[in-house]
Amino acid sequence: MKYDLHIHSKYSSDGILDPEKIVKIAIERGLNGIAITDHNTIKGGIKAKKYETEDFKVVVGSEIMTERGEITGLFLSEEIEFRTKHNLTIVGGSDAHFLNEIGEGGITTEAEDIREAIMKNDVKVFGKRSSLVNHVGTKVLKLWRKTVRFG
Repeated sequence: MKYDLHIHSKYSSDGILDPEKIVKIAIERGLNGIAITDHNTIKGGIKAKKYETEDFKVVVGSEIMTERGEITGLFLSEEIEFRTKHNLTIVGGSDAHFLNEIGEGGITTEAEDIREAIMKNDVKVFGKRSSLVNHVGTKVLKLWRKTVRFG
């Protein structure tokens, strides 16, 4: 199985794509599934879940920036109330997947192997940072959104 487990949609501060478009791109790139992990919301994942099929799975997630770093929750079914009730997060920038990066990283393993590794606390994560161009793109996108919003 090939999944991209860190994608932001238009519901995140640094995403621009509609969840339907993300699913279409991921399928075109040969993925078996994705996780939409927007900042502090599951809206994008819930929308993308509507396009799930037997051959393509969507994991609903959320990336939460706390004072001690980012936490990514997967397989969520509702917003994390404690976080929103007590305003414990800040929205931060991210290097999570511009259009050209969807499906470029990934793992190949069985879902049961992942579950067992998590239960045994035997998980190591390796990945790559986005290119400098994408980081600059994130900053430009944020500036553009502020300009449009506050004119």
